[in-house]
Amino acid sequence: ASLIELDINIDLDQLLKKTLVVSTLRLNEPRLELIIDETGSMNLDHLLSELPATDSDSGDDPALNFIFESTAIQQGSVLIVDYSKEQSIQSLVKDINLEFSSISTFANEEGNYQIDLDLDKNTRAKLTGTLSLTPLMSVGQFQIADLSAATINRWGKDMLPVEIQRGSAAISGSYKLVSNNEGNISFNID
Repeated sequence: ASLIELDINIDLDQLLKKTLVVSTLRLNEPRLELIIDETGSMNLDHLLSELPATDSDSGDDPALNFIFESTAIQQGSVLIVDYSKEQSIQSLVKDINLEFSSISTFANEEGNYQIDLDLDKNTRAKLTGTLSLTPLMSVGQFQIADLSAATINRWGKDMLPVEIQRGSAAISGSYKLVSNNEGNISFNID
C-alpha cells in the first residue's frame, strides 16, 4: 500500500466530549494490493482479524466516537490478484474517487457517499447512497457502464454456463446492505 498525499484537519475541542471530529480527510493517489492466495485467504485477513471486537449489546458508550465531516479519496487504485481460481485473475481498479460526508460512529447516524471508479478499460462504475457505521447499513444506487464481454468472462468464468464473445452491457439498480446485532450481513439488489 502507498499514499502520495494525506491532508487531515481535526477539531481537538470535541475530545473533551469523547468525540474525535475529523473536519477534512483527503487521501491523494492511495494504492492498495489485494492478493487472494490458492486457499482463498486474502493478504489483508491478518489485519482485519486484529481489529478490536465491539460489543454492541453491552450498552456501554464507546471510549471515543468519530465524526468524519468531509472525507475524500482522489485517484486511488486497487490491484486485485486472485490465485484461488482455476486460472489466476489480475485486475487493476483505478481512478477511484470517493466522497463521504457526515459519517460517524454514533448509533443510527447516517451520512452520504459517492464513489466513481474505473473497473476495467472503459468500464465505469458509480455508487451513491447513505452509510451508517453503527450498525453497519448502506442503501443506495449503482450504475455500471460499458461492461465489456472480456471483463464479464474474466470475472464470471466460474459462474457462467457460456462464454460471451463480444459486446458490452450497462447495469443499474438499487442495493441495501444491513448488518444485524450478531454481525450477520444481508445484501439485496433490485
